[in-house]
Amino acid sequence: MTEFDMGVFYAAALLVTQAGSPTYAADVLDEAGLLEADISELDDTEKEAMVKLQEQDSRCKFTGL
Repeated sequence: MTEFDMGVFYAAALLVTQAGSPTYAADVLDEAGLLEADISELDDTEKEAMVKLQEQDSRCKFTGL
């Protein structure tokens, strides 16, 4: 995972946890081509946000959980 990808996931996690906007988070990840990414390198906080996002938006199919 590149530093850019990590930054996109960080932003998406903030949209999920702070702004309560899972659809916007999924849209950002979609535009970056990361809806099916291996997220094993993310920290626990971001992983938790991505698990929550995956439960709320069927476009998300992350691996490495």
